Amino acid sequence: MPSIKDASTVKAIARVFCGKAKRNKTETLRIVGYKPSYYLGGRSDRAVWGNVRVIAAIKAIDDEFAAEMDLTRKAQYRRLLDIIDNTQLDTVKVSALRELNEMLGYHREAAPNKEKEQALAARMSKEDRELATLAARLRTEQEARRGLKLA
Repeated sequence: MPSIKDASTVKAIARVFCGKAKRNKTETLRIVGYKPSYYLGGRSDRAVWGNVRVIAAIKAIDDEFAAEMDLTRKAQYRRLLDIIDNTQLDTVKVSALRELNEMLGYHREAAPNKEKEQALAARMSKEDRELATLAARLRTEQEARRGLKLA
């Protein structure tokens, strides 16, 4: 069984955790070579994942990937701006603008609160649901009377 006191084991745990195991602790220890009784029994939480050297090694890998991702994001941003500025076709410009907006986080889903509304409706009684529906209908009618356009 690998020893956490060994520097190569610490590096291997960090590499596997950030890469192949996709941040799954149990899978990481299985791949590195620990016994199932160790990582399934819960002893690994303090011994491995609470180890300062393992935490530092994972942070170092995360920082390295963050720098690479930042460079990639900046290159993508510059490429999209270049397409928008230098392309004559409107369809290509619109596609580049849409991709740029999604990358910058300006893209919004049609109904972002749908899950919250469904969870709330599941907790409400039948009377509460009817009252909420009636209140929404009244608000809609009032806004329509004021001439406001609803999205």
